[in-house]
Parts: sequence; structure tokens; C-alpha cells
Amino acid sequence: RPLYLFIDGHRSHWMPEALEALLNEGIYPYFLRSANSMQDQPNDNGPNATLKACYRRHYMRLFSCDGGYSHVVRMNAAIFNHIFYEAWSEFIVKCNETVVAAYRRCG
Repeated sequence: RPLYLFIDGHRSHWMPEALEALLNEGIYPYFLRSANSMQDQPNDNGPNATLKACYRRHYMRLFSCDGGYSHVVRMNAAIFNHIFYEAWSEFIVKCNETVVAAYRRCG
């Protein structure tokens, strides 16, 4: 299935070789206007903060001082992936309205 990559329109992102590599991998870049994030970048209008809150909640649950792993294990890729998976699962179930509202605000 095709994948879409949302990128702001800053001139540093316009490298023909990089864009061609994306297209060759089935990744279609979608350029948003540069320096206008609060008006046209949906993720900056709610979902990023919501996902961050979900991540923080699952991180604290795992690493809290009251029975968590805070004194036993250091953060590594496997632990990050576990936390992020849990956060993402919560985000996609509970936060649909946040994403829809963000897109509505951005037109």
C-alpha cells in the first residue's frame, strides 16, 4: 500500500535524489507550507500533544518509583518500542476526535 510522508515546504527538503528515492519505495511526499504550521499542519493542532501525553502516561506507569523499573533497567530500543506501542494503541482508540478536529481546524 502506498505511504504518505507529510513534510513542511522548507527548501532544504527539495532534494531531487531524496524525493526520487521516496517515490521508488512507494512513499509519496506531501508538502505543507513552510513557516505556517499552526494553520496548516494538522499534527501541530492537537494530535502531537495527545500522543505525547499517552506516551508519558505509559512511560510513567513502567518507570514509576512505586513498583516500576526505574532502578532496574535503563531505557533501550525494546523498552521504548513497548512503551510506544502501548501509547499508540491508546492514542488510536481514544484520540480519533482529536485528529478529526485538528484536520477540521486546518481546512
